[in-house]
Amino acid sequence: MKFSLDAGYGWLASFQQQGLFRLDQLTPDTPSCSFPIALQISGALDVAALETALAAVVAKHEALRSTLACDGDELRCWTRHAWPGPLLQLRRLEPDSGNKAELDAAVRDIVRRPFDLATGPLFRFVLLQQAETEARLLMVFHQAVFDAWSTGILAADLETAYAAALSGGDVELAPNALDYADFAHWQREPSRAGAYQRPPSNADKIRTDGAELALKLPSELEQALRRLQQETGETLLAVFSSLLGLFLGAQSGRDEALIDAFVPGRSHAEDHEIIGLFEHPLPLRLRLDAKPSLLEVLDQVREQALPGFENQNTSFEKPVAAPTPPSLARPQFQAAARVQKRPRWRLAGLRLAEQAAHAGTSKRDLSFVLDERDDGLWLALEYAGAVFEAAAAQRLLHGLVQFAAPCLAEPSRRLDEWPAADQLDLTLNGSWRDGDEAAEPGLSQADAGLGQLSSNQQSLYFFEKLAPDRALYNVPLHLEMRGQLDPARLEAALKQLLSRHQALSTRFVETPSGLRQEIGAPPSRLLETADLSQLPQESRDAGFASLERTFSSTVFDLAAGRLCRFCLVRRDREHRALLMVFHHMVFDGHSAQLWLRDLRALLRDGALPAAGPATTVREAAAEERAWQRSRDYQTELNRWLDRLTGTATPLNLRPDRPRPMRRDYAGAFLECALPQALLGEHIQRAAQLGASPFMAVAALLAGYLSARGHQADVCMGFPHGGRGDGATEETIGNFVNLLALPLRIEAADTPRKLIEKTRQTAQASYAGYRVPFSSLVERLGVERIPGQHPIFQVVVTVDQDFKGWTEQGLSVALLPGTNPIAKFDLAFGFNLARSCVRIEYATDMFDPASIADMGAELAALLSQCVRGFDAPLRQAAGAPVAAEVPRAAPKLLRKPKPASAGDAGCAADAT
Repeated sequence: MKFSLDAGYGWLASFQQQGLFRLDQLTPDTPSCSFPIALQISGALDVAALETALAAVVAKHEALRSTLACDGDELRCWTRHAWPGPLLQLRRLEPDSGNKAELDAAVRDIVRRPFDLATGPLFRFVLLQQAETEARLLMVFHQAVFDAWSTGILAADLETAYAAALSGGDVELAPNALDYADFAHWQREPSRAGAYQRPPSNADKIRTDGAELALKLPSELEQALRRLQQETGETLLAVFSSLLGLFLGAQSGRDEALIDAFVPGRSHAEDHEIIGLFEHPLPLRLRLDAKPSLLEVLDQVREQALPGFENQNTSFEKPVAAPTPPSLARPQFQAAARVQKRPRWRLAGLRLAEQAAHAGTSKRDLSFVLDERDDGLWLALEYAGAVFEAAAAQRLLHGLVQFAAPCLAEPSRRLDEWPAADQLDLTLNGSWRDGDEAAEPGLSQADAGLGQLSSNQQSLYFFEKLAPDRALYNVPLHLEMRGQLDPARLEAALKQLLSRHQALSTRFVETPSGLRQEIGAPPSRLLETADLSQLPQESRDAGFASLERTFSSTVFDLAAGRLCRFCLVRRDREHRALLMVFHHMVFDGHSAQLWLRDLRALLRDGALPAAGPATTVREAAAEERAWQRSRDYQTELNRWLDRLTGTATPLNLRPDRPRPMRRDYAGAFLECALPQALLGEHIQRAAQLGASPFMAVAALLAGYLSARGHQADVCMGFPHGGRGDGATEETIGNFVNLLALPLRIEAADTPRKLIEKTRQTAQASYAGYRVPFSSLVERLGVERIPGQHPIFQVVVTVDQDFKGWTEQGLSVALLPGTNPIAKFDLAFGFNLARSCVRIEYATDMFDPASIADMGAELAALLSQCVRGFDAPLRQAAGAPVAAEVPRAAPKLLRKPKPASAGDAGCAADAT
């Protein structure tokens, strides 16, 4: 039965669209989700008829007329009937240029321009007129409304509509029996509620740079593929995925291969005629440690993905079993396999040839595509430029062809039965840009190891690239200085500190062997200066605030090698501010203590402490990578996985606004007083139970979050210094690791019991402090949702005040920054000396009044815990009843008005 839809309202997006929406939010302002088609047209083209035909296609297919946006906390599609302006954009190239460079530049400009999902349109039609009888038609779609199967539907409908437009007949295409909204609604019917879960994908890293190579398969190789397909009764995708998995295992030397095999996902005959996003990945984990044959790998594929490969469709009643997490410590590359059939493009009276068009991005490290064309099978490879250089990608492409020939000739022959010479042919040395495995040419293994990034640095680098224009990881450390200060002596002290700690001169560069850290020379000019003392008194504070915000929020260039900056601001005759900003890749909280200690020593007597760093950041990173290949690492990792499995349920924090899909990371903070006597008694009782002050306040916060959200499972995060062995005690760098504190709070738990639980859980977390948090997220298979931390949304710390110093006529105090960044929804910093809690919060979710209420509720719970230490916990006095954030009012779905072909225009600036 056809699903009805009101034109005035939206409809819930499909599961596939949700995934593409999240990916789009992770890579804003890039064409990472674009699907381009380029057609070279020769002959007397009727431009008006072409525009009419395109309008008819858009009018027929509802998905092309939709936009996507969040309504409350739900993603909805909104169908439109028209956009102002011409549908087909015309661009005439200079007739005398005749040069390919101008055409290529125009194509790149059109193909690589991103879409705005909320405003639309999610298609772009541009005709580049090269000469009177030569033109290139570019049709670009956002993948949220278009997949590879849709290409054949587009080709057929465009041919029919263009012929009708030429003859002057009716150009309205026959409507489909169902629209895309029907498919999306069908996924969510009660009979299927909870049946479909989007399978976890290997694409947990988002690549924004990519390129594509292609070659035609030899006819004998195509025949061998077809023959094996017929003999086994499997689909071409199943055979191709098996062959690719075996090749990648042989190529990399790893004991397993993880591949996302993309299936059409059209499980009903009616879906075959609808343009839209139905395709989705089926994750395959192929075991290769026993050196299997191609037929044995094909058996694994059949077992893991039978519902997905059957008739090239996926039934949503049968959720695909996700592969178990990989057991190898070595990082997995991200690969995908796809089989697609290129349509035959035909327009009456014209010659059409499809041309290469690529958006310049790559969602995975490697995407292999078997392309069925009129002239045979083609093999294409899309690769991430940050991981593979062009020559290496080309060797991989040809290597797969070389590998396929003997494999298909003897599909029952196991890998370990191949002659040694054959095996050597399969190893394409130097193909991988794996920063953890490969060494740059000319470097010794020891030097190569010193270039590796730590897991922490690797993760920070990744997230930095997701928001390149935001200073998410700037660490401000500002000092207010009153009295006698010699600026030259200050600059000399800063130079000495930079010479002592090489991390501050580190630069992070992408090389042919992967991302590496290198040591550069310190800058010759180190200390910037600014003088506000000449401004009118009433203007100085505003001027300083503006200068500080700009200085603290200016992004660093990680490849340039200067990841710290300093500015001495004169505010009055003997009143200065030293603004210091570091990048978190090379600086953490312990580093700040070392820096301030040594700066004080240099300003006092010009001498540094004799005990310098025992190891460097690069040496520590190489040691960490070596440890991650050990059995001890696997043991600690497995312990963490056992503890965290099933704990990723988000906290119900009852924000004032739902968490946006695209965070602005703007933050603010509020300090809330806690009763000093009560806090002291709470900490003292915890000490009697063997719990530290941190454990005491973490237990208090866990009890509060449980009561606030009416949930038993509470998982918080907390930073660990990561300097357990003492070798890095005097080393400035970033060694911090985030640890999880998962707690289950029962209704009968008393404050005493909760402190004991917290102590035991925290001690178990401390024991595994060396396991990188990013590794846990990857192995747990937690889906990364834009704007939401994958394990916890709240962090807890115990903060200490910087006491400053006064000596030799100079008084120094800490000067807080004014531009806080909210990486988490909430961060609770308990200051025991001042008996308060500093609550940092995301301003796009919380209002100051709500944060003040939290502080009051925490104080009330603290009082209850002290007065009823052995009584069951109850909700904090005054805390309102927990409830979900109100959602937008439900919107009824009705039948839309039909859209005519003449209404389907798009904005004039659509290109």
